[in-house]
Amino acid sequence: MTDELRGEAVELVARSPHTVQATLAEIGVSRSSFYRWRRRLRGGQRRRPAGAPRPAAWNRLRPAEQQAILAQALAQPGLSARELALWLCDHAGFSVSEATVYRLLKAHGLLPDRAADQAPAAKEFRHRTRRPNELWQSDATRFFIPGWGHYWLVSVLDDYSRKILAWDLVKDVQTSTLAEVIQQAVEATGVLQAPPLERPALLTDNGSGYISRAMADYLRWHELRHLHARAHHPQTIGKIERWHRTLKDVVTLVVHMRPDQLRQAIAKFVNYYNRERYHEALHNVTPDDVYYGRRDAILAQRKQLRIRTMVARRQHHQQTQATVENVGAGTTKVSPSSDGICATKR
Repeated sequence: MTDELRGEAVELVARSPHTVQATLAEIGVSRSSFYRWRRRLRGGQRRRPAGAPRPAAWNRLRPAEQQAILAQALAQPGLSARELALWLCDHAGFSVSEATVYRLLKAHGLLPDRAADQAPAAKEFRHRTRRPNELWQSDATRFFIPGWGHYWLVSVLDDYSRKILAWDLVKDVQTSTLAEVIQQAVEATGVLQAPPLERPALLTDNGSGYISRAMADYLRWHELRHLHARAHHPQTIGKIERWHRTLKDVVTLVVHMRPDQLRQAIAKFVNYYNRERYHEALHNVTPDDVYYGRRDAILAQRKQLRIRTMVARRQHHQQTQATVENVGAGTTKVSPSSDGICATKR
């Protein structure tokens, strides 16, 4: 390819309203070739003079985007940088990366204290699920209520989507109590209408309530297979163990004096966890989005929004640079506007 054709390709990418990656993919040129051609055509002008200010990046945040990020960070201080970036992508009409949000919040002192380092879990359960209601996990965790004693939270979680299908706050973990919670999940999902081979298997630990003969009879009656976790290896049911820890990190911040108060707090968090909380292991969508098959559409929409945001930032950068150059030439003056900097003729 001649230097003339290379120059035309570089000029085409510079004038394109799309991102560099999208334009290069359309014309069939690799990114490494494009940047090599551009450096060669610029020659000695590629380096900045000593002491000269660094030019503004074309994809930097627009002022309105910075204000939206900071305002939402103050409105929802409990969100992490990752969750805030995803919330803005889904609700604010522009795309922003987790790293950009993190840097902006850090610069303004809005980052919460980092949690204490915790030991990483071992490898996950080796049989990965491929659809909802293929495998359920069930376990119980204990809460203490002053004046009432210990209560148990029994949960049933869908392994594929991490959705909490059923839960209850109970006084014991006998087989009858555990079976009642599992029955709630059976009725809520309607899995008994499916053929026996397509019904979920139940993965539990080896607690006495789960390995009893009564539990085996209950599962056999509903034609549900029962899988037992390996002894002294909680990572086998690590997803529901992690769910219980996530719940306790929030619910136990307040001392609940009655069981009904604790039950209300758990119900509120379960609703938030299933419908609103972005789950990093699910490609940053909610468990409900995965369970009801909405994940692919959401990810595709975010990708399109990211491209449109980059195009808008490039146009904003080009307009700002043109305004600054005109001001430097003495042909225009700067006046404030709602969009930032605008140039008006003298």
